[in-house]
Amino acid sequence: MDTTTQGLMRPNLERKKVGEMMSALRKAFGPSRGEILTLEEELERLTEERLKLVLNIAQWVKMASGWDETTPYHVLVERMYGKMDMTTKRLVAAILEDADPREEAETPAPDKRVAAREAMYEQMSFDFDAAQAEVQAFKDV
Repeated sequence: MDTTTQGLMRPNLERKKVGEMMSALRKAFGPSRGEILTLEEELERLTEERLKLVLNIAQWVKMASGWDETTPYHVLVERMYGKMDMTTKRLVAAILEDADPREEAETPAPDKRVAAREAMYEQMSFDFDAAQAEVQAFKDV
């Protein structure tokens, strides 16, 4: 009589045999064992058409960066091409950063929109008690 039990707490040891499908899945989604490519190697692996696209986008972002010298390239690329794939955006930012490095600001610049919104609210706001007193004085007259 076999005294070994099988179940959740004691799985069947035969299940641990790795099948062809599971080994392919583990290889595809397991820890990355590949080498880290340099920017030049990544660009060399691109097709001619894809390289032209990346360089064209980099040219447009560089022209737009002339208006704002403090914003990092990766932020500009994200603002201008938010729906583009992550790899292209990363390559464009890396090319521009390599060609003309920008130091990342330690603290982000204050958003001008927040100051404008607060100024508008301040302009629109009024002292409710003073307005109520004015209305009451008008009623008393």
